[in-house]
Amino acid sequence: MPNQRLQSSFKWIPLHLRNSGFPPRKHDMRMPIFWLTRKGNDLFFVNDSDETLDLVTTESGSFQTCDDAVMGISSDEGYRYSDVKPHEAVKVEEYDDFYDTDFLLQVSIFVQSKTRGNFLMRTLPQKGGVSELVLFWETDETGKIVYFEKE
Repeated sequence: MPNQRLQSSFKWIPLHLRNSGFPPRKHDMRMPIFWLTRKGNDLFFVNDSDETLDLVTTESGSFQTCDDAVMGISSDEGYRYSDVKPHEAVKVEEYDDFYDTDFLLQVSIFVQSKTRGNFLMRTLPQKGGVSELVLFWETDETGKIVYFEKE
């Protein structure tokens, strides 16, 4: 699982401006500060803040249900990045489009920031993993299915 950094590779487009506005969506001009997006099988954490983040670390977990049994899986390996620049995206997970489709997958991201302090953002489990998700908005609101814990 090699680390990967991409500078200014992802640009947020509000949902009401995508797909020619069909289906019609409520206008939402908020901009995300932190969000997740996929490029192929790789999931990236995008730092759209104006700050270089001191540290970004990740952990992954998942589970699968089969009849009445639940099989949980957690990853001991994660990603670790220092000095994540503004508008830089860092790889936080890698999914397999065939094997991961039956699993409910989640990712936890810990951030150390000089201006915002230390905090943890965790996605709720999603079948096949996250494709795109706002973690934290410029309005200091968390994304819809994000657990946020400040240290």
